[in-house]
Amino acid sequence: MRMISFIKSVFITTALIYGILLLLNAIVKPKNGWDYHQVEYNNFPVLVAHRGGRGIYAENTLEAMRISYYKYHVDLLECDIQMTKDNKFVLLHDYWLNRTTNIKGQVKDFTLAELKKVDAGYWFTEDGKTYPLRGKGITMTTLNELLDEFYGKDVRISIELKDKVSASVDMLVQELKKYPNINKQVCIDCSYHPMQVYFRQQVGNMFCTENDEVEGLSMGLAGALGLSRLYYFLNPNNVEYFFAPYLSMKGFDILTDGFYKVLQDELDTPFMYFTVNNEVEMARAIGLGAKGILTDRPDLAHKVFVALGLRNDVVNNTKENEHYHVPSARTSWEFSNQAMKVLETAGGLLPKEVLTFIVISIPVTILLAIYSIIAFIVNILYCILCCKKSKKNKTN
Repeated sequence: MRMISFIKSVFITTALIYGILLLLNAIVKPKNGWDYHQVEYNNFPVLVAHRGGRGIYAENTLEAMRISYYKYHVDLLECDIQMTKDNKFVLLHDYWLNRTTNIKGQVKDFTLAELKKVDAGYWFTEDGKTYPLRGKGITMTTLNELLDEFYGKDVRISIELKDKVSASVDMLVQELKKYPNINKQVCIDCSYHPMQVYFRQQVGNMFCTENDEVEGLSMGLAGALGLSRLYYFLNPNNVEYFFAPYLSMKGFDILTDGFYKVLQDELDTPFMYFTVNNEVEMARAIGLGAKGILTDRPDLAHKVFVALGLRNDVVNNTKENEHYHVPSARTSWEFSNQAMKVLETAGGLLPKEVLTFIVISIPVTILLAIYSIIAFIVNILYCILCCKKSKKNKTN
């Protein structure tokens, strides 16, 4: 009985605190940490080539970027950078070179001259069996090569810094400042949160930043609890463009269900989905109100944008722009297992606050159950010890 009473008091207290937080959320006004967008787009929704368009050519290479921009007129080229042993930036997503090139090791252990000799298209494949770009002379792309190619053109560049040291941030700031007004064309995301904080400290509001994983998860949790406005009242929004995963579930959507809606509606922070490679899901995501689609397949996205009347049907079909077509099934985010179907159904039927409260209650209940089992065992052991002592005393 005592345990049941304790559980009741825990749930009542939790519900009261949650209710107060929801009330505060309705009253306060969320804040921005910036005054205006450094990087602006001519059209929404934005078509974003993930890693330059990794579903049409070798990822994070200048060749992929050129096809995505010159042929499909993407609005934003997304890439990842890391610093070499001799303090130069090259485009690469993984810390290890094994997955995309013909050598093993980490970028930080090689000089730029050494990395320029590797085959950056070595593991690119459409079917998992053939490798059409091997030996074609595709080399690793440097940040300077990327900026020199697209600087001043009508395309934006999203740069994700993978390094976890402040020296890389300092070097990146120095490199960017070599290009006048590049802050109107480039948006930065440091994948390691402390570096994201450090970057903002170094540049203030001079450069546009996107959300890192920590910011995405924090905002997602606040949104799941229905506390987005309170969250951004206490932590002003420093993100100009927000990227979040597209969950392909019919009854559940993180944008329209309010998880991130406050960003777009109240903080003028366009919300973009990643990584959407299926044409039907692209159209649905746009219909849900997303301001951008990040995709491995800019060719498919361009087709969808044209069909929806969002782009002119102009494709630059030259020999230089010929490319490959990695099947979307090999690259899309898919949520088809049973757990996701349960979540889909629940998400379609219940308000998100109720669903979140239930989800939080499950681990709390499990912990309380474990506590009660341990307490029960301790009580039994205590009773056994007391009985033994009592018997000894009687014998004596």
